[in-house]
Amino acid sequence: KDKQISARELARLYEVDPCTLRRRAAEGISMTDFNEKKQKLTPKEERVLVDHILMSADRGFPLTHKSIISHVNGILKSRGG
Repeated sequence: KDKQISARELARLYEVDPCTLRRRAAEGISMTDFNEKKQKLTPKEERVLVDHILMSADRGFPLTHKSIISHVNGILKSRGG
């Protein structure tokens, strides 16, 4: 006879949170993927932004919060977002 194992037992066996296991089984989407969809910038745009911030800082011109926001808004505007 095949015994069905509970989400709690599986979670304990694989050292995962039971809520995560149930959510993934029901929705099939990871929190990383879910949260990525809520981001304003794509991962590639984010990487370009971070590189720009670090390059500016390395050259002795660290960007202010205001200038970073302005840069982000420029990226969004350029792609119509």
